[in-house]
Amino acid sequence: MKLHECLSEKTIEVRSGLKDRDAVLSKLTGLLLAPSHFMDAETLLAEMQAREKLGSTGIGEGVAIPHVHLKGIRGLNVAMMTLENAIDFGAIDDQPCFIFIMVVGPDDDRDAYLKLLSEVSRMLHHESARKSVLAAATPAELLKVLRESDVS
Repeated sequence: MKLHECLSEKTIEVRSGLKDRDAVLSKLTGLLLAPSHFMDAETLLAEMQAREKLGSTGIGEGVAIPHVHLKGIRGLNVAMMTLENAIDFGAIDDQPCFIFIMVVGPDDDRDAYLKLLSEVSRMLHHESARKSVLAAATPAELLKVLRESDVS
């Protein structure tokens, strides 16, 4: 499954003014649950925060992919957000992050979950892709960028 197939305008926020890790995780959780409240928001946020304590999901180059796989989840659930100003997310390259993609997948289908994480990482490794993502002014524009991307 491609990234753009996992997203909708309801699960995307662009150019957010949020300024810290907890606010970003909380907002992404809300976006992810917007189309379908498949679990309690506080429970999901706690799972994400616990995952971040194991090690930051900041993969470098301004990108973070907070992710978790859980029992009882059906399908891949994804939310995406860009920030006006990058924040410290403990990324592996010590650079602040401004692109966030939250992924929640089923514990019993890790293949699809890992393939999506790999695709996102590959796509956003390219500076041109990151610039295009950040240039999007609306969720619809961001979806268009992702659809038109060679690798998404």
